[in-house]
Amino acid sequence: MIAPKNTQRKNLKFAWLSAVVFGVTLSAAAQPITVDAKSLPQLPPLTARTVNPDLVRGVCVQAVQREETATKRIEVLNASVVHTKDERSAACVVSAKVMEGVRAYGPIQITEVRYSGKVNLETGKVDLARIDEEAGKQVALNALAAMFIDLKPTSMAQDKMTYKALIAGKKCVIEVANDTSPDPKRWLVTKLDCKR
Repeated sequence: MIAPKNTQRKNLKFAWLSAVVFGVTLSAAAQPITVDAKSLPQLPPLTARTVNPDLVRGVCVQAVQREETATKRIEVLNASVVHTKDERSAACVVSAKVMEGVRAYGPIQITEVRYSGKVNLETGKVDLARIDEEAGKQVALNALAAMFIDLKPTSMAQDKMTYKALIAGKKCVIEVANDTSPDPKRWLVTKLDCKR
């Protein structure tokens, strides 16, 4: 069925008008839109008080997990947010279990560690540091030993040493011997006797 000429003309005019409007719309859409930043409302900056603690924990956990390698796997045990006086950053502490080594080539070494992180709330950057608790403990023990223990050698040989010590009013005799295994050489306590 053929449409009457009058209807065909209307359809032709509508098609031409639609093409013109569509063309103008496309050319307007292709123009870049510029917005003056000063005209936008300013959002308040994120501060340590306003940021979601779960967000800080998540960012810290991700930073710790980026430390993983092909031979080092990290299992996060706990993550907590620590309050700081600096409003532009948030701090976190992450406890984790680090498993290093390849099972096919020997035992896997498992170490429990802590990481300390500082999240810059303006950039999102995380400064991460591994806390060596064992080294800190050793320094504290050495400081206490130096303060409260008077240790003097009484006899020395290549594989055996004897010390006398005064510890908090107690007199002690400590004997150490060198382990005879070739690798590694280490000193072991063979005698420890304390009296008032």
